[in-house]
Amino acid sequence: MSGRDHTDAIQDVLETAGLTVYVGGAPDDPTFPYVALYVDGGRALQTALRMSADQFDVSWQTTSVGTTHEQAMWAADKVRGALAGTVVTVSGWSNSPTEQLMSSPVAVDYDAPTDVRYKFDQWRYRAVPTS
Repeated sequence: MSGRDHTDAIQDVLETAGLTVYVGGAPDDPTFPYVALYVDGGRALQTALRMSADQFDVSWQTTSVGTTHEQAMWAADKVRGALAGTVVTVSGWSNSPTEQLMSSPVAVDYDAPTDVRYKFDQWRYRAVPTS
């Protein structure tokens, strides 16, 4: 399984929704508001005992960031609209609809050099190879 293919597809969905997306975290001078995207490589699963892994649980986190509470909520709302219940298309894979696993309230990043607000959400879908 290529975690990169799934990351690219999720990033594309978010950018198509009009969001600025940084994979793996923001650069030193980001454009606000933005979404930081962290995708795992997929957890191998098997549907029956004594068989090889035949599907993957792909999970990721989106961190919606702004300089105000409103910016962080705006970005989080756009993320939810783009992902919740949608099927992310990845070549060579049949994916289940995206589920939201958890959501946080907007918080203040006191370690940031300026006023930064953020909200993170966790997501997943099941991916089955089509070939």
